[in-house]
Amino acid sequence: MRSFARLIPFLVVVIALLALYQLYGAFLAAGAGNWPFAAFYALFGFAGFVLVRALWTHRKGLNRSDA
Repeated sequence: MRSFARLIPFLVVVIALLALYQLYGAFLAAGAGNWPFAAFYALFGFAGFVLVRALWTHRKGLNRSDA
């Protein structure tokens, strides 16, 4: 489990980049008039940022549970 705790900062960066990519896709889809696809991509983009915040907030608790 310690190796997972050390990967949390890396995971946060990767998930944040993927969430930004999803939001970029949402803006492109909205610009093209494809509103259902834009809403779907925006939803998962924001969910990615929620996951990033949860991982970053609870990383110390995850590290403590290893002991």
